[in-house]
Formats: sequence, structure tokens, C-alpha cells
Amino acid sequence: MGTDSPLAHIALGEQLANVSFGWVLYITVAAAVLGFVFYRRGAAARERNGRYRTYAEKYRLTYWPRDFGMLGFSKVSPFGVGGNRLARFVFEGPYHDTELVTFEYSYQPRALSMRKRQGPNNSQKERFQVVALRLPHTCPFLQLSPNDGLEDNTTVVEDLSNALENVLPADVNRDLRDWLDRKVGSILKPGKGKNELAFDNPVFDYQFNVTSPDARFAEHVLTEELMQWLLEQDKALRQVIRIEGNWLMTFVNSDFRLKPIRPNARFLHELIAHMPEQMRTSPQRA
Repeated sequence: MGTDSPLAHIALGEQLANVSFGWVLYITVAAAVLGFVFYRRGAAARERNGRYRTYAEKYRLTYWPRDFGMLGFSKVSPFGVGGNRLARFVFEGPYHDTELVTFEYSYQPRALSMRKRQGPNNSQKERFQVVALRLPHTCPFLQLSPNDGLEDNTTVVEDLSNALENVLPADVNRDLRDWLDRKVGSILKPGKGKNELAFDNPVFDYQFNVTSPDARFAEHVLTEELMQWLLEQDKALRQVIRIEGNWLMTFVNSDFRLKPIRPNARFLHELIAHMPEQMRTSPQRA
């Protein structure tokens, strides 16, 4: 049977029809799957925004799903770095005698490690939940960050001391712990970098890295009373605290959640209450 016979043409037509039907079916199924995925994402976003608006109404806040104006909220890292920066889930409104702002800030690191470039998480973003209260004054930059090196210092001292606990007399062991704390601490504690400050409070210096271009301002704000209060606050030992412009803020490396907003705002409000009076009162107008 030649290729020009009617039967050959019929067979070829059936094959082409089957191929065309297969592609149509594939495209239809793919479109349906994509449509379902986008629908689910849209439904989840609508449900989330509904919950957030309900929360905003409860606490007399204004809510925006996105606000690009918040990208310039701070001029210091992690703000202003990386690419694909986004500020979303923005709440603004009154909080006691001041103003509250909270939102999620995220960015795509520009220089990923070799492991990340080779791995499946190339699109991974860094996310931070920010909570801030407005201050009555415009202030120089001041940041307190937990000193991660202290935990290692404490661990080393504890391990060495406990290993000798049953070998040496108690008074000798106590003296040894003090000596180890001084010697090991001097080795493990990071050196002070540019704009990093030290105070006449060894415990506070171990627990916190204080950064400010204005040492006099930092010394004015961080009174002995405030330093002692900060040492007693679990949040202060786990989260970054920053004064910048008219804002006192704290932020953590995490996705946005509603639950931490009020506790963090309360912590910042109490921190303001422990600041010197000049920091807490509005400037007098002439």
C-alpha cells in the first residue's frame, strides 16, 4: 500500500488527531491545576487579610496589605540591603500616649552562599517582623543587640568548672570560676568595632553590643537604671532594639504574626518609661 493511498491518509489523520487531542488535554489539565493553585493562594490571602483587618479594627489601627513607603523606615541593615525588597502587613495607629507601627520587611540577599546557589532555595528571602513606637524627639542612631558570644563564654566556663567540681575544694572551684570567666571572656568576647561602645558595667557589656555614632547620646539614654532593667528583660536579651529618628523599634528574623505585636509594643512602652525624662517628654514650644 503506497503512502498516497486513502487508507494511509486516514491513518496519518488519526495520528495527528490523537497528538492534537493529547496536547489539548495536557494544556487543559495544566491550566486547571494552575487555576486551582492561584485560587487557593488567593483564598488564603483573602482569609489572612480578613483576619488582619479584624485585628486592626479591634485595636483602632489602619491596615495595608503592602506599603512601599515603609521600605525607607530605617536606613541601617537589614533595611536597604539586598533586592526584591517588600514591606507588607502594615499596621499603624495609636498605642497609649504614642503611635504604633508594625509590619513585615523582607528582601532577597544579593550575594548568596555557594551552598544556597547550588541548592533548591535560591529564591529564599530574609523576613523580619518590625514593631515600633514613635518618640517625641528626633534622636541619633542607637542600637542594642544581644551579644551571641556570651552564651559560648558561659558554656565554656560552666563545662570547665563542672569538670573540676568533684576534684577541687569548693572555695578553690569558686575562685577558678571567677578566673575562667575573666580569661575566657576576654578571649571569646568580640572586640569592639566602629561605633561600638563599652560602659562601666561589665555584665551589660557582656550581654549587649551597643552601637551609636553619638557616644554622649548613648550614655545619656543608657542610665544605670535602664541598663539594669534591660538585663532583667528576656526580650532585650533576644531581640534587637534600635532608636532611629523618631522611632524606637525592635525586630526579629521571622515571618509576620499577630501574636507578638502587643507584647513587643508593651515592652517598648515600658522601655520608654525607664528612659530619662527628656526622652519621654515632648519638646516645649516657644
